[in-house]
Amino acid sequence: MMGPGTSEGPFGYCLNTSTVREHDLSLPQVFEQAARIGYDGVEPWIRELEDYGHGGGTVRDLGKRATDLGLLIPNVIGFFEWAVDDDERRAAGLEEARRCMDIASQVGCGYLAAPPSGVTDTTGISPATLAERYDELAEIGDDYGVTPMIEFWGISKTLGTLGEALQVGGAHARLVALAIHAAHRQHPHQVVATAAQGQQGPGAHRLAGGGGEQPAAGLRLAGGAEQGGGPAGE
Repeated sequence: MMGPGTSEGPFGYCLNTSTVREHDLSLPQVFEQAARIGYDGVEPWIRELEDYGHGGGTVRDLGKRATDLGLLIPNVIGFFEWAVDDDERRAAGLEEARRCMDIASQVGCGYLAAPPSGVTDTTGISPATLAERYDELAEIGDDYGVTPMIEFWGISKTLGTLGEALQVGGAHARLVALAIHAAHRQHPHQVVATAAQGQQGPGAHRLAGGGGEQPAAGLRLAGGAEQGGGPAGE
């Protein structure tokens, strides 16, 4: 998690808001609970921010509320097809990215996850081609003051590993490097079982591991995740 945070140690703790979605809390309530528990930040989804706006609130006020509670918003989660081969789909994906970046900017977040949406079952796209498409996405981000962060998904045939993400992003790219996606390539069945455990009860924001139950620091887990939005563990 980026930013100084308040937790001891090199990492802060960030709550993916989808992991408590089953409790039907409003975003302000989620933010308040996260601050009370001791999280350093929250990671909302574009869909949730839109729903809050449609309900009469404003995204800018929500960002101010996070600041007042001492919470960072280090990343916002959206899905757009920036990497696909089809020109029309990619153009539509970049327009969606613009919309997501505008919302991220309004809530006071300077980063937006850029996962391999639309290419999870695609092979043969070279790292050089992906790098060009990421550069185009990053240029759009400059218009909003928002940096797209390359995210790899362990289930994806394109951008499925940290190594691929590093190849595409180069030395100056920002990455969303989730341990659960890296582990998926090594132990897919174990990861799915662990993610399923995370959906049960109020501990959905925690990851059961060999050393006992640990807070998911900067991890995004399956508990309460949007159906069809991302892979298991997203």
